[in-house]
Amino acid sequence: MCGRFALDLSMDALILEFLASSTRFPEWVPRWNIAPTSTIPIVVTTSDGERIIGPAHWSLIPSWSPQLTLTYPTFNARSETAAEKPTFRDALKSTRCLIPVSGYY
Repeated sequence: MCGRFALDLSMDALILEFLASSTRFPEWVPRWNIAPTSTIPIVVTTSDGERIIGPAHWSLIPSWSPQLTLTYPTFNARSETAAEKPTFRDALKSTRCLIPVSGYY
């Protein structure tokens, strides 16, 4: 991804845009300088097929990590090597979400 991004849509607009049935992040407000480790809205499909919008921490905590913070940043992965790196490999195969973005820089 990148170092910062903007999301200028309200939660109501996100629900309409992504045809979500509900939100678990009603306190979201549009922001124009979202940094790594911020709490951001993501779109996911639940196991019963419901599309929802919920909060997520902008970073990756690998399933094998015993703690929420690592000694190196995990908010950015190279697409060329993500499938090979132990940090990203398993998540890339099975853990997906959509991150709404209006712009990035």
